Amino acid sequence: MEDAHVLERPTYSILKFNAVPMVTADGHQISAELAATCLSHHPEWKNVQPLKPPCFVYNKVNPAPFHATLQVKVKDSLKASVATKLLGTSVTFVGVTRRCQPWTISPMARQCSTCLKWGHTTYVCHTWSPQCDQCSGQHLTTYHAQHASNCKDPCCTHFGIMCANCDEQHHASSIYCKFFKARSSPGKLQQLQKV
Repeated sequence: MEDAHVLERPTYSILKFNAVPMVTADGHQISAELAATCLSHHPEWKNVQPLKPPCFVYNKVNPAPFHATLQVKVKDSLKASVATKLLGTSVTFVGVTRRCQPWTISPMARQCSTCLKWGHTTYVCHTWSPQCDQCSGQHLTTYHAQHASNCKDPCCTHFGIMCANCDEQHHASSIYCKFFKARSSPGKLQQLQKV
């Protein structure tokens, strides 16, 4: 019998401080190391063991050079007792006080199985007729072959593949669709839907 290897993965929590200044009042750049020093001066953060050094995370949609989100991964217990204690703290970063918050990941947008659009589900869909995943026609995908064989229109789209979201040549559920790629970014998905 071979020896079993025990994987030791540390339990951790991800916390953040929004809008931490990146520049001091006199114009000097604030590094992640300086932000970590500010954290270590707080009594609740003094003995906290970071899993890795804190880092700045910039907003991709509207990056502001004067502030960023400080992400901190800390070693924690299975019951998240360290994170629970730290979430009630406010830390001062070069004169600006910021409150500790949980790091949350925005959920992926869902695709409606009726109209095949991204951002809502069938339960709240206002479309009365379904759309086909293959040709974006007004029929269920399961009946695509029947609709294609009965179609008399010479300009019919049943014989090609067309996305119901972006009108490109792939299925509406394709991983190559720009709507699929934007499903984790609500702002980007909304911009695509406006176009």
